[in-house]
Amino acid sequence: MGDIMAEYDFMISLVPALGAVALSIFNWYKLKQAGVIKPLRIVNYGLWSVKSGERKVKNLFLPVTLENIAMKSGLVTDISISFIDGTEEKPLDITRRIEMDMPGGLMGGMTVNDFRIKQTKILVPFYPVNVPGQEGRLILLDCVDRWDAITLDKQLTCKIDVTYGYNKKSSIKFPFIITSESWDSALDHIKWFRP
Repeated sequence: MGDIMAEYDFMISLVPALGAVALSIFNWYKLKQAGVIKPLRIVNYGLWSVKSGERKVKNLFLPVTLENIAMKSGLVTDISISFIDGTEEKPLDITRRIEMDMPGGLMGGMTVNDFRIKQTKILVPFYPVNVPGQEGRLILLDCVDRWDAITLDKQLTCKIDVTYGYNKKSSIKFPFIITSESWDSALDHIKWFRP
């Protein structure tokens, strides 16, 4: 009798668990099917330069706005950022997505250590990103220029590619320049500029 009751209890607890799994899969499927998501131009960026021996490394905070023009929510599954110089295209390494409980305007005079102390959440991996229907979502990406994608004092083309839903893609290109003066002023401090 005890064995029958144990099996009965197991079945009773298994049914809601399977239902929850099925509902999660259904919701994931619906989110991936629905949205039409487009990246918008970057209107400002945070820059700090770090010396590593003789080499200087460009670190950027890029606030990227993702706009969903559909009525239903959509799910972003990948973002890539690259810079184009003539025919050569080089990627920017996105290391993490950051959420902070402070307005972006307060980050202007912060050192890198201040930033690391005050940040609230680092998301790695940072996908997926849910974007509600008919709304935009601002995400802050922490990026490192490991492959010298950004040439100083030269106008480049910045390209943002967004993958959403089932391998749907959208992209945007716009001019982007970082000057030597901006670079020098951002040594170990976060400075905000317009591209």
